[in-house]
Amino acid sequence: MKLRLFALILLAFAFGNSNAQQIFFYFNDASVQVYNLNELSRIDFDADNMNLHMTDESVVSFNTDLLNYYRYFAEDITAVKDLPSRPDFKVYPNPAENILHLKLDLLKPALVQVSVRNLQGVEVLNKSVQAKNQDDLNLDLSGFSSGQYICVINTGEYVITKSFIKR
Repeated sequence: MKLRLFALILLAFAFGNSNAQQIFFYFNDASVQVYNLNELSRIDFDADNMNLHMTDESVVSFNTDLLNYYRYFAEDITAVKDLPSRPDFKVYPNPAENILHLKLDLLKPALVQVSVRNLQGVEVLNKSVQAKNQDDLNLDLSGFSSGQYICVINTGEYVITKSFIKR
C-alpha cells in the first residue's frame, strides 16, 4: 500500500499542484484527513509512519497501520454533500461471548467476503455472503479461543477492518 500511495502522490505532483487537487486519507476509526497538494512539499515514510511535509515547514505524521484507504481527487470538493461515501460496518457486542453481530452499511448490495484473523494473521473464519445495502450478519465465535481478532469485510471495491475481543 505504501508503494502504491507513494506512486500516486508522485504522479499527482508531476501533473502540477493546482488548488483543485486533493488527497483524502480515510482511517480505521472513520476519521478523514484532507490535504490540497499545493500544501504539500514532500511525503516520505519511515518504518511505521507516513510523514507529510507541508509548505509551511510543519510535518504531519500518522501510522500507516491506521490508514484504511485513500482517494485522490483532481477536482476541488467544496461541499459536504460532495464528500465521497464509503461502506462501513459495526461489530457488537465488543467484547463478544459466542456470537458477534455485524451491522453492514454498504453502498450497494454486494457479495461480501467476511474473514476473521487472529493477531498472528491466521485466518480462523472465511465465508461469502450476499448482502443488502443495510444488512445484519451473525458470526458464531463459540469455537474461538479468548483473545483479540480482526474482522475483515471485502466488498470487491473496498476492504474494511474492525477489531474485536472474544471472551
